[in-house]
Amino acid sequence: MRPKLLVSIVVCSTALLMVAADARKPAVVMAPLTVLTGNDSHVKKPTYERITSAADWKKTWLNHLGMKEDTIYRPAMEVDFSRCEVIAVFEGESWNSCGFRIDSVTEQDDSIVVRFDDISYQTAGPDGGGDRVTPFAFVVLPKSQKLITLEDNVQQYIGHPPEWKEVARRAHKKG
Repeated sequence: MRPKLLVSIVVCSTALLMVAADARKPAVVMAPLTVLTGNDSHVKKPTYERITSAADWKKTWLNHLGMKEDTIYRPAMEVDFSRCEVIAVFEGESWNSCGFRIDSVTEQDDSIVVRFDDISYQTAGPDGGGDRVTPFAFVVLPKSQKLITLEDNVQQYIGHPPEWKEVARRAHKKG
């Protein structure tokens, strides 16, 4: 073979190997900085928000409490939006839930996947005895420019493996 052709083949092969190795980089699993969850939100419809500013946080927090801006001051969880952002998950009207468990937060090359699962319980009574609730979770993550994908575990049977369903995608807000 000619030396130039041989060098070209070696260079191309090396580049392909480097690209293939880079494509196999494992996703990075990270923990949320904090999670606040419960079952008594005033948000009545399923809603998923990516909050990147104090103004948006105040609006979401007051909505969650069922209050208007002109109502008496209510303390809120403080977030440093220069370094963090909040993912808000509202299930809306539901039954027998204590809130959400964050299963995992996985950072990939171009996105972050947040998986969550309902913390549910069983009740008994004449009509099944279900407790009416409005579950929520606020997940604080390090600030990122990446797309955030939210996945809910829709598994139906106890003891079966999780079944992840994408419920929302939220891009970083510019501004």
